[in-house]
Amino acid sequence: MPKKKQSKREELTSGMKQHIKYLIGLSLISKLFLFILTIFILKSGMDTFGMMYYYDHAISIFNGSYPYISYYYEYPLLSFLPVVIALVPSLLFNSVLLYVVIFSLLMIVCDCITTTCVYLISRKIWDDPKKAFISACLYISAISAAYFVMIEHSAFSECLLMIGLTMVIYGKDVVKNNSIVNDYFAFICGYFVKVYPIVALPFVVLYKSKSTSLKQR
Repeated sequence: MPKKKQSKREELTSGMKQHIKYLIGLSLISKLFLFILTIFILKSGMDTFGMMYYYDHAISIFNGSYPYISYYYEYPLLSFLPVVIALVPSLLFNSVLLYVVIFSLLMIVCDCITTTCVYLISRKIWDDPKKAFISACLYISAISAAYFVMIEHSAFSECLLMIGLTMVIYGKDVVKNNSIVNDYFAFICGYFVKVYPIVALPFVVLYKSKSTSLKQR
């Protein structure tokens, strides 16, 4: 690869990394702002109903009650994954508060990944770093969505959905062995957290078929 092209590519990569760092920082600041606003200014407290609902259903497994068999549970099986990860240290230290904190942190991490994917997808579509950065900032600025990120497991399925879209749009730039499994794996996982990621599949199929037909020409 010529030195000029290589240096230009390195410059683009470093600029992209810098933007992603800023976006993750902004995302974390927005969550901190909402936490301070809710707890210390509005003094209303965080809504933990959803988190405790997941907690009660996960803890019932250890008591011999199993979802879908012993009782009705409206979410797919993979939705238990972040709940169980947060539950294990909670049981070890006998602290429900620890579960709430870890669960919220996991969802914030998922949201940071989603923010990164929004930036990457926008950059690929617009081919403009500024527009991509603004797109991701607009996502971060959705305050109501940012609040629910911290208290529900929707951020997990959204994260998987956006990872799937990023893999599809970037193709072999992201995954060396680009295959159907790579394209749809994140969507399938997202489906087993919440059903709605499956809605994106028809658009993905159309996008892939269009790309394939263009390559054949």
